Amino acid sequence: METTDDRRKRKLQALCNEYGLKPFAKKVGMSSGAIDQILKGVIGTKMVRPKSRSTESACRIEDKLGLGRGWFDWPFDGVDHRRYYALSDLDQAIVQGELKHAIKDCEARYGKQAAA
Repeated sequence: METTDDRRKRKLQALCNEYGLKPFAKKVGMSSGAIDQILKGVIGTKMVRPKSRSTESACRIEDKLGLGRGWFDWPFDGVDHRRYYALSDLDQAIVQGELKHAIKDCEARYGKQAAA
């Protein structure tokens, strides 16, 4: 199962691959060394807590690229998180209910059950 940190690193690596490390770093106002450290999981090992630094960096990059807050943490590739968050609370609940049904259908079809 992909953790939040794994997902952030995967998406950050994809952005670096798309732009190139140095152009990407310049675009988001960070050094290429800092981006490299994030990808290697080094940032936060000294004086800054990793989680807070990781979140701070993710938000900064999301803002600079106009991705919308939460893009790094959104688990559904190919589904625009901004469209989901633009829904009313009721419509978000409906989507969540549909997702729960889809998961149950998959579990029944394949005989597996996700950990609750």
